[in-house]
This record gives sequence, C-alpha cells and structure tokens, in this order.
Amino acid sequence: MKPSEPNYPERAACWICDHGLLIIGITLILLAAIMFRFHMPTSPVIIIEEPKPAPTGSVATPQPELYPTSTASFIAPTKIEMATPTPASTDLAPTKPQFMIAFVPVNWDDAAGDFESIAHNHADFFIRESHIDEYFDVDTVFLSQSIRDADLSSDTLALDIVEFAAPITPADLFIGLTTDNIVVGGSPDITGWSLGPGTNSVIVEAGQTSVTAHELGHVFGLCDEYSFDYWSEQDKTFAAGCPNPYPADCPKISGDVVCSGQITDDGINSIMGPSGLPGEYGFNQDCLSALAAAFESLSRQK
Repeated sequence: MKPSEPNYPERAACWICDHGLLIIGITLILLAAIMFRFHMPTSPVIIIEEPKPAPTGSVATPQPELYPTSTASFIAPTKIEMATPTPASTDLAPTKPQFMIAFVPVNWDDAAGDFESIAHNHADFFIRESHIDEYFDVDTVFLSQSIRDADLSSDTLALDIVEFAAPITPADLFIGLTTDNIVVGGSPDITGWSLGPGTNSVIVEAGQTSVTAHELGHVFGLCDEYSFDYWSEQDKTFAAGCPNPYPADCPKISGDVVCSGQITDDGINSIMGPSGLPGEYGFNQDCLSALAAAFESLSRQK
C-alpha cells in the first residue's frame, strides 16, 4: 500500500519552513536596493574646508598686502575694480635752458673771508631779486684759481677776466670779485663796472651784494638811476635805450650822484641807484619788467 500524501495546507507550511529564511533575505536585499536607488544624490557633494584655527595661546599673524613692483609677481585679486583711465597730459612743462654764472677771485685777500661763501651770497642775491631762475636753470661755479696782481684801474679788466676764466670753465657770465679798491678814470669811488648790454663780464668789489646785481642789471640793459647825465648818455648809447625811466622826482642836473633812484613798491632802495645807501636793495617794478623781457628773449635763443 502507498503512503498517504499530506494535504495542501500542510505542504505549504513545510515549504515555508524549508525556504522561508532565504525568501526573507532576498526580500530585504531587494528593499534595500530599491531604497538606495531612490535616495542616490544626482550631483557630486562639494566639501568646503574651514581654515584651521590658530593654535591655543597664539595669535594668527595677518598677512601683509602685496604691491607688485618691477621684480614681483602679480597676485590675482578676488575682485577687480576697473578705474577710468586718466588721459596723459599733453601740457608738460618745458625744460628751462641752463644759465651758468662763474665767479672769479681777483687779487683776493683770504683774510677778508672765504671766497666761495662770499661769492655765493652775491649769486643768491641777484637770482632772488631778478627772478632769473623763472626762465633758466641757473648754475654757479666758483673758481679756486685767482687772478693775481691784476691792474684794477685797467679798462680791459673785464675782458681779462673772461680770457682767464673761459679756458677753465664755460659760462654765460663771468663775475670778478675783489677785496681790493677798483679805480676807474682815476676815481677810487667806483665799486664796480661793466661794459654794458650784451656783454658777459663784470668786475666788482666784494663788500656789497647789491653792486654785483647793479652791474648785471647793466648787462641786461638797465640804466643808472642816480645821475641824469649817466642815464641820458646810456639812453642814447644802449641799443634799446633805457627801459627803466629816470625817476620823475629827481633833479635833471649834472653830477655823478644827484638821485637815490626809484624806490621799489615796498619802499626799499633801487638796485640801479647809487651804492652805500642805508637799508636794503631790490629791483623796482620798471627794472623787473625789463629784466623779465630780457630773460624771456634770451631763453628763446638758448
């Protein structure tokens, strides 16, 4: 006789007992796969690292700003602000021509003082009062070589100074300074002289800086204001006449010194007046206007 077969419910229960754990495991795996699929990120995750904090007990040292130079590399900024460029100026100041003044010691007595220091004072006074430095870059040179045993009564002394100094140094003007007494035409009362407009040398006594400025005033065309005789003669002989008028309140009489000159707007003595007056000296307005015109004309020729 055949053994009897179990009914259907009994058969199902036995199958679950034999394969249930496997089915449960497969089901869990499928569920996990489905959940992972629907939660996967669609773009890569960006990880931002925070800067490391300074160690405890220390202070973070700030980094200096870097300014590029001709030898340093540029560091790209995080933000660039574009500035509106400034157009290059086309009105650049022209370079002023050079003007050289050479000072030459003539029969210089060292006991009277240091030549260069005294000559420097003469140069500074003329430059300051004439405003020549508005038209030229003025350079001064002071010769260490001296003209010895010069004849201070010679009417060629101004030319002798140029002949002596020009081979030593080039210059636009040569100024002989002496501690001796200049004598002209037998008169010992002369403190300086020049050969007039357009020449390039003067000889003066070193005692007064205004004397050098007076003689250089003649070189640039100015006339004497202390004598109507001298002013009238210069007005006839100077090619452009006298640009500075004879003072209206001075007498028009003969004499070497009959007028103190036309004072300046601030009330000081005129440089083109006589030397030896008490107080300061300066160029009056007529003289300054004439000097400005002379400097302007000369600067265009340089």
